[in-house]
Amino acid sequence: MQTQIQKKEAGQLKVEQLKAEFDLKSRYLRDFCIANDGKAYVSPLDYYYDLYDEEYMSGEKAEIPFCYKVEEGIKKAPGGIEEVLQIAIFRDDIAVFPASYFNWPLQKNLSDFYAIVIDLDGVSAADLNCLLKLEMKRLLPTYIVNSGGGVHLVYVFEKPIVAYRFRHQTIKKMIREVANFFQKARYGYRIDPNSSSLVHPYRVIGSKTKLGQTCAAFKVGEKWSVKKMLKKLGITTDVFKDKAARKQAQEAKKSSAEVKDKLVKMPTGHRNFYNSFVLQMTNVQEGHRYTALFALAIVAYKCRVKREEVESLIAALIDVYNQREHKEIVKEYELKKAMYGYSLDFVGVRAEQLEAWTGIPFKQTGVKRRPKGQRLKRDEHLKVARAVKNAKETATREAIMRRYLEANPSASLTELMDELGWTKKTVVKYRKMVRG
Repeated sequence: MQTQIQKKEAGQLKVEQLKAEFDLKSRYLRDFCIANDGKAYVSPLDYYYDLYDEEYMSGEKAEIPFCYKVEEGIKKAPGGIEEVLQIAIFRDDIAVFPASYFNWPLQKNLSDFYAIVIDLDGVSAADLNCLLKLEMKRLLPTYIVNSGGGVHLVYVFEKPIVAYRFRHQTIKKMIREVANFFQKARYGYRIDPNSSSLVHPYRVIGSKTKLGQTCAAFKVGEKWSVKKMLKKLGITTDVFKDKAARKQAQEAKKSSAEVKDKLVKMPTGHRNFYNSFVLQMTNVQEGHRYTALFALAIVAYKCRVKREEVESLIAALIDVYNQREHKEIVKEYELKKAMYGYSLDFVGVRAEQLEAWTGIPFKQTGVKRRPKGQRLKRDEHLKVARAVKNAKETATREAIMRRYLEANPSASLTELMDELGWTKKTVVKYRKMVRG
């Protein structure tokens, strides 16, 4: 019994020592900020608005990928930034990624990369004090986060890095070089090996630490340009230059570029392939809808389809998807996101990636990349025409019904049939769509 009491007292003493270390680290960080014209105790909301771009925070892109731990792994946290921060006040298991993704946070789904985050585990107050006085100014982070037993060094970029696949290795190299800089300091802490991953989450600012204290951010430096970071780390590359993306697209062509109606002619870009691709868009399942619309815009650009036509079709498809019994509806702003694919930047996307985004293997659906000069058969043309017509007609009728019911909310079934000139079955169908 006496031994158990002694162990309990020793455990409580250890906890109190760790809490005191946390408070001392916060004091050292505050003093460092004051001495270097920084800003101590940045609010969580200010921190995330400084880290992410306005389009991302406003929801025009995907929601910020916060997540929380569960027994089987991690799950996406519900709600937007403000709701998550309110929940985080009471939890110690909510994390956030320093990047955005087209879907679930996986490296292959990377969209934009916002900051390098180095996770230093087991940093004592004494080690942190030495780091701040000796090494930190040589590679000054934008923020230092006191996250509990360790600290996070956050290097925020002036502009998000568009994370094309050919840039992944260079981004990883930058992360490794920053980690190596602090590894060479040879203090008692260790660097989390997962820091070099492009999908490594870290503790949310304002959430609880494991000991119940609040995770706090301190602004100690300015944002970094990619050019300045590369120079500082001694890395030579041209993958971040705009001309590199253009050069990669040009090398994918078999002939020189020709501009017609603001579209780039691609050797394999044929309208027949686009028509075949459109046929499969109504078969896309939930979980692939957003990326499938993005893939459709890419194929349209490759096949020299006019922008206005593609936008009209995507708007109609969004209405078609929302008529189904899915858990989540496709928001209107997804049209703008999908049209990012209508660009020279994505002309090099291969068929395998398009299959992954749509969730439909081409071999099973009959979508083929036809040789030049080979045309669709008559019945295939009719299928394409009917699919597009039905999608547009459905969207138009739903809009008409919505406008009429907004003006006449108490209209009866008979009145709707008389005013709109539709059959009873059609009126019932679209009234149910509008009213749910």
